[in-house]
Amino acid sequence: PLPAAAQKEGTSITVSALGRLTYARNPEAFARLAQKLAAKYPSVEFLWIGTGELEDPLRSLISKSGLKKRFAVTGHIDRKEVLDRLARTDIFVHFSRWEGSPTVILEAMFFGKPVVASRIPGNEDLVIDGSTGFLAADEAELESATSRLIESESLRRSLGENGRRRLNEEFSLQKSVAA
Repeated sequence: PLPAAAQKEGTSITVSALGRLTYARNPEAFARLAQKLAAKYPSVEFLWIGTGELEDPLRSLISKSGLKKRFAVTGHIDRKEVLDRLARTDIFVHFSRWEGSPTVILEAMFFGKPVVASRIPGNEDLVIDGSTGFLAADEAELESATSRLIESESLRRSLGENGRRRLNEEFSLQKSVAA
């Protein structure tokens, strides 16, 4: 479950990641981001939605860093619960090492969430830097972009709305199959 503070509507901001906990998804970078942001923002909660071979190492990192009360890992949950958790997040982070077609970004855009993603092929095809979210070349840029979103509800709302609009205009089924 989400940390208790994140369960109460409006009491905190939740920064989430979604995907299999594998080397490619770079969960240790998300854990380092959580450590840095937790020190600056006492009301921010962190959530990794998913499971995988790096789940135990991630849980260990969370425990060692003192973030156990502010950082949850869902483990395996059904698809409905995955989407429910994503719908309740405030900022979506996808700082993967490589990507093919990052469906999770499209899902976040569907729910109107601002996205902070690694500046790599795949992510660059979906996120328009400064319009639907931010692209980060390294962990310093990841922290800076996520901090901007934490500090500005209007920026979160604007980028999220732009992402949803882009999803509907550019990535609809009709567009995808049109010749």
